[in-house]
Amino acid sequence: MRVIDSSVIAAFILQEPGWEKLASYLIGWTLDIAFLETMNAIIKALRRGRINIEDAHLRIKALESLKTMNMESALKLLPRVPELVLNSKLTVYDAAFIALAQEKTLPLVTLDKTQYEEAIRFGVPSILLRI
Repeated sequence: MRVIDSSVIAAFILQEPGWEKLASYLIGWTLDIAFLETMNAIIKALRRGRINIEDAHLRIKALESLKTMNMESALKLLPRVPELVLNSKLTVYDAAFIALAQEKTLPLVTLDKTQYEEAIRFGVPSILLRI
């Protein structure tokens, strides 16, 4: 089991180059906000002309049908996030995924180098994927 960051889910759903390699990592835990962050990435891709409206609808449906992960509420981790954010370069969202990995004592899987480096610094085993 692992904690999967939004960056991995978004790259898979948006079929970024190398996305096929990510399928085997989409099992484990994630935060409820990962789905909002991924939907936001879909909307950004639409607005930037990378995908059309029909494709956006298909990707949102694919995201909604992604049932291979256990989901945790980000609000549950709120007490742990400030310590991480105030002592790092992390966004609140990235810190929440690290907090989940700490709570579950599971490795974090991400495509975000800064998040990976900060997770390691906080003693969280992490996997930095490259696609």
